[in-house]
Amino acid sequence: ECEIITTTHHGHAAEVIATADLAKYSAVLSVSGDGTLNEVYTGLISRADSITAATMPVGIIPAGSEGTLAKMSTYFNPFAAAYVILKSHDVRPLDVLKLEQGSSIIFSVCGVGWGMPGKVAEESEQLRSTYGRSRYAVSALREFVAFKGCQGVLEVLPAKERPLCTCGPSCLRCRSGADLAKRNAMLATQRLMSQSSHP
Repeated sequence: ECEIITTTHHGHAAEVIATADLAKYSAVLSVSGDGTLNEVYTGLISRADSITAATMPVGIIPAGSEGTLAKMSTYFNPFAAAYVILKSHDVRPLDVLKLEQGSSIIFSVCGVGWGMPGKVAEESEQLRSTYGRSRYAVSALREFVAFKGCQGVLEVLPAKERPLCTCGPSCLRCRSGADLAKRNAMLATQRLMSQSSHP
């Protein structure tokens, strides 16, 4: 049994996930592009119960123009990606990038555009209906002509333990990473429950 929710606007997936009763679900399946997939993770990690919510399995069936995370972790072909989800049920850990811009906090699992690439990605969404997949080239040309630069600070906190490859569901190193993530999630849940039982 499943519940299907069709998003209607930018940020809708994050809103839905942030307020959903996750106890009713065993997983989230995102049939979407990279942007909506990032919203799913933003919704999970932004919750008050983020320690347990972040361990919710998220399946990926790519339905966007790029499918960046799907290309790295499963298959870009949506039928192949669905088959892997149905047949293998492998859950693997995933590094997540936290972005703070003023008071806004978002999370990304498949990259961040900063400077010209960020402006190209931002503007390309406005050009989607007119130029389709060519919107990136049109946006890049516009930005190349008008780009004035940008400033920012980048801080990196590397993961202490993670699998070293993204080769697919049969990889023993990836599976051992999933076991590690599961064990860490159980420990985090135990700590959270211990803290809540002591006022």
